[in-house]
Amino acid sequence: MDKKENQYAYVTTVGPSATHVTVNMNREEDTKTVIKSIPALAAYEDSNSKPSGRLKSDFNRLKTRNRILRIATWNVRTLYQPGKFDNLLQEMKNMNIDIMGISEVRWNDTGQFEKNNCTMVYSGNDSHTNGVGIIMKKEIYKSMIGWWPINDRIMMIKLAAQPFNVNILQLYAPTSTHEDEEIEEFYDKIQHALQNVKSDEIIIVMGDLNAKIGKGRQGEVVGRFGLGERNERGDRLIQFCTQNNLCIMNTFFEHPKRRLYTWKSPGDTVRNQIDFIMINNRFKNSFKDIKTYPGADIDSDHNPVVSKIETKLKKIKRSSKTEKLDVSKLKDSKTKHMYAIEVNNKFESLNSTDPVKEMDASTMIERKWNTFKDCLGEAAKETLPKQQNNRKKQWITAEILKLMEQRKTQKG
Repeated sequence: MDKKENQYAYVTTVGPSATHVTVNMNREEDTKTVIKSIPALAAYEDSNSKPSGRLKSDFNRLKTRNRILRIATWNVRTLYQPGKFDNLLQEMKNMNIDIMGISEVRWNDTGQFEKNNCTMVYSGNDSHTNGVGIIMKKEIYKSMIGWWPINDRIMMIKLAAQPFNVNILQLYAPTSTHEDEEIEEFYDKIQHALQNVKSDEIIIVMGDLNAKIGKGRQGEVVGRFGLGERNERGDRLIQFCTQNNLCIMNTFFEHPKRRLYTWKSPGDTVRNQIDFIMINNRFKNSFKDIKTYPGADIDSDHNPVVSKIETKLKKIKRSSKTEKLDVSKLKDSKTKHMYAIEVNNKFESLNSTDPVKEMDASTMIERKWNTFKDCLGEAAKETLPKQQNNRKKQWITAEILKLMEQRKTQKG
């Protein structure tokens, strides 16, 4: 596992054709540093701060809907290539995937963006290596309570569902070339994340675990339909599942071997099952099927693992988006002059009012700050136009998508 921790940063591009990028404060200590550096925010830290990775939304639970969810995980080797993300969205559409966990995203930093009625949240580093992400359809995103980027190998989302919320962890484990200490650090971080999940909630853990479970049932953890021979990393995964009462669902459904293997070596001389989807034992009956799709094509040596899960989701009522004003117009001398006049008028109106008597210093400071902030905001609304949402033109064409389909046909 890479030793570098993610750094808080603003980014404007995360990869090919990315739109609507939102950067997340992915470390609690980074959030505190930013707050402390701004006095006005520091004064309101206790009342206004939210946990790292949480969406700023109203958690009003609305009408439920019953459905079969298609949840998948796939090591795509990289999304840091032109057209690769569009290729992924096309394959998701072909397989009718609702939620797709991605290993080896290889995008820097952490963030969230939308494209083609899908929302992706991701967690990376600063070196275009490793990285995990979760893509979901727009209607699924409406049920997302929040997401937590833990590091460049682990992230988690929480969905509002009935009768229990659904937690999904996407993983990318260190390969066999990494030391055992890194493996233990990897599992320790997952364990720490699971400690923040309520015991009565659904837990789905999935991703590229770089471990071979092998064939043969073992208690409630491993079913009868595994593939190959178990290795030491497989033993460690089973130990982790036993500790957290998880079932490795790939091994509980009988399919031909070509629908079981998730990775093949160069030249297709060796095939292994190293990508898994797990769930806590209490809810394993919600799985209706799980298998791989070797025909899916994204220039990767891994196959997507696709499951069918029966659950009920709830929509989350989200706060309306804040209007953005085009502050670049302040570069225009005329607009800048009009804005200065409006601000001056607001403050003159403020100074003409009688001060509130018998008010303690803390309350007075808060009152003055709120008034100051409102004056600037109101003056901006009266003088500045709204910011135009200029989306980037899609560079990928129908002809390119057709060529992708031809490559997929040749692969089959």
